[in-house]
Amino acid sequence: MGKQEEWFDPDPPAPSKKDRRCVTCESPLSMYNKSNRCFRHPSVLRESLSRSAGGRLRLSKAAAAMVTPVVAIQPDRIIELVCEVCSISRAQLLRRGRVGSDPDAVKRQVAIYLLRKDARLKGCEIAPLFDGKSSTSLFQATRRIDELISMGAPEICHTINRVRSLYVSASDS
Repeated sequence: MGKQEEWFDPDPPAPSKKDRRCVTCESPLSMYNKSNRCFRHPSVLRESLSRSAGGRLRLSKAAAAMVTPVVAIQPDRIIELVCEVCSISRAQLLRRGRVGSDPDAVKRQVAIYLLRKDARLKGCEIAPLFDGKSSTSLFQATRRIDELISMGAPEICHTINRVRSLYVSASDS
């Protein structure tokens, strides 16, 4: 008998949903991800964006869950890091101001966005931090930053990523 031939299956079984990996970076894929790429790659974000009835861009819940960090972060730490990254005092960040006339309004909206998304606080928990802002204005601030992110505003994306990298790196050490 000679060398035994190796059997080769031309159609291997499809991997189970638990075994699916990104074709680009080999990271595990979420069971909700219908793409073959993870959230770090632009095609996934394009696939998970849709338009609402009002014409606004919306990110699917699965993609939003993948983008939101899992790190437990305290609200005071988020406020402190936003102040540090944006070069603004805590008093300036937390005071009330009008969007049209206040140059610090976008910085305040970024802080509110991070408190809602990363610290997962509700409006009634955030309002006392910002001098009693109404829950409507807190929702509008979050929605505005969501819209700016979906439009790809570089300064907003850079600020948010910088703050997130600071509290993610702080949790690693």
